[in-house]
Amino acid sequence: MSRMRPAVMVVLALAAGALAQEQKIAEKPKLDVSKMHESLPDKDYTAKTIDTSFVAPNGERVQRLEIAIPNVTPRQVWEAVSTSEGLRSFVAPVTEVEMTTGGHYYTNYNPAAKIGDPGTIYNTVLAYVPLEMVAIHVKLGMQIFPESVATADRLNAILTIRDLGNGQVRVSEIMTGWQAGEDWDKVYKFFQTGNAYVLGQLYKRFAVGPREWK
Repeated sequence: MSRMRPAVMVVLALAAGALAQEQKIAEKPKLDVSKMHESLPDKDYTAKTIDTSFVAPNGERVQRLEIAIPNVTPRQVWEAVSTSEGLRSFVAPVTEVEMTTGGHYYTNYNPAAKIGDPGTIYNTVLAYVPLEMVAIHVKLGMQIFPESVATADRLNAILTIRDLGNGQVRVSEIMTGWQAGEDWDKVYKFFQTGNAYVLGQLYKRFAVGPREWK
């Protein structure tokens, strides 16, 4: 078994509005976001994720979803989640990633669009250490999400990559910044189901190849 490498901290703000757009619901404001992912495809890949969420000692919820991907290296996963080309292979057809502090982590789920067009999701790289850590702030749009959560502007998502040896890598996606209340619970559910889907798509990307956007 190869030596376990340090966890790579990466942040993906992938699900925020993204999966909603895949389902063509962005134009339907104020829907119940907790139910937006019920009809997502590839449930067999999504089911490979494990929910290991917990409550921190200070009482805050920490959402954590994990998946073990075979036949892949940590560097391959890093490249998939930290570059424009990598994100296009499993997250969105239009991406712009600047891996620098304060850099862009932008996506648009309309294959005919470009960054800056309606539907663009604007997230920001907060900090990074190559192959070890990237933190990206999640920016929620009020056209989809409850105003109380969007204006609080508290959420960050963290993705860790750990070499398990034998060609297997564990990917854990973590979100922090949650508060209490019905609106927060709905957004929590949105990301709980959406991030599970994203991790499943990352698994699928290495199992069958890059996604083809139509």
